[in-house]
Amino acid sequence: MSIYKTAAMSLLTGILGSGKTLRAVQLMSDAIKDDEKVYQSGFKGLTVPGVIDWEDPRKWQELPPGAILFVDEAQKWFGERRSGYAPDYLKAMNTMRGEEGVRMVLLTQHPKYLDSHIKDLVGCHEHLLRESGKLSSKLYRSDEIMEDPRSPRGRSKADYETFRFPIETAGKMYVSANSAHTIKYRMPAVVKKAILIGGLGAAALLGVWYFMFRSAYADIADQEERGTAAAPGAPTASRSGGGDPAPSSGSGRIAMRTGTDYIAAITPMVQDVPWSAPAYMERPVVSDPHLYCMSTDNSCRCVTDQGTKPIVAVRDDVCREIARWGEPYNPFKAPASRSDQSRPHDAPERAESASRQDTRGEGSVASQGAKISHVERISGSFPEVAPFPSASRMTTAAQPNKM
Repeated sequence: MSIYKTAAMSLLTGILGSGKTLRAVQLMSDAIKDDEKVYQSGFKGLTVPGVIDWEDPRKWQELPPGAILFVDEAQKWFGERRSGYAPDYLKAMNTMRGEEGVRMVLLTQHPKYLDSHIKDLVGCHEHLLRESGKLSSKLYRSDEIMEDPRSPRGRSKADYETFRFPIETAGKMYVSANSAHTIKYRMPAVVKKAILIGGLGAAALLGVWYFMFRSAYADIADQEERGTAAAPGAPTASRSGGGDPAPSSGSGRIAMRTGTDYIAAITPMVQDVPWSAPAYMERPVVSDPHLYCMSTDNSCRCVTDQGTKPIVAVRDDVCREIARWGEPYNPFKAPASRSDQSRPHDAPERAESASRQDTRGEGSVASQGAKISHVERISGSFPEVAPFPSASRMTTAAQPNKM
């Protein structure tokens, strides 16, 4: 939108380097393309084709009808003055009539530099705010003057858009008071803080990751070293600074000289397995592991021969198989001793009792004080009790039943 088309008196503000002159040159070029009569006052080295120089903007009444006058550094001509009688050229602005009369576009850094009489006549105000040194500015536009456009509150009701500097076109049509746009890009403080906080956060995460990786690697190395030291025939050595058990005395036992050595010796190498500590590595295995399982329709549980929970979880199908048929065959298990081998002194008594029963016959009754010998009897062989079906199973140890 061209501000010279919206009001008879327009205002363009912005500090040095905000692109104020670039915006004015762009508006002049657009007006020339629209076959407008364009005049300028105060622009140095302006080379826009079709623009006519006007020496004194206070003589704006001498311009032809329909002319557009652009005035740079308008405060030089229409600056603040003491209250009182207004000059004729200011009074005449009260009857300025847009396209039928003369239109003016005044450029200054801030509205406070202008005469209050002119500020009351402004019908369109554009303010440029540089975007942290970029080659663009925020262009705020309002239908009434913004008394303090540099304040966020002062421009809160204004529309805004991004004005990108047309340096390749309009930038070559005048001599800038800003030394050919030497203002360099300046990173916003918010971006600086974000980069700083992001960098510190990344460094902290990297440090935590490195510490955890190093600790885990050190634990693995310690476990491997302890495992090697505890192997038969391998020497047990401690690192300088302590932490591992002290060297072995040669008898298969770890020589613990300090409290640190003792703690290292009883610390398990496998979590939740106390006997995996280095202090127990030389102890021989004295028991074969056995499982005893009991199953019902809804569940199946197993325990070891020590009454503890198995270290490795037992699948439900394996649990029911053991409960029904017992453990798989173990060739390393010692055979159970027979009753007649364990109690050989009972053989004469059994023989004597059998001979007495033969001589007495079927109806004979044992006399008082007669000795009844122990005989083997198979478990569950009571003929008077009929078996009943059940889904429950329980592994039992194979032991002889004595009566």
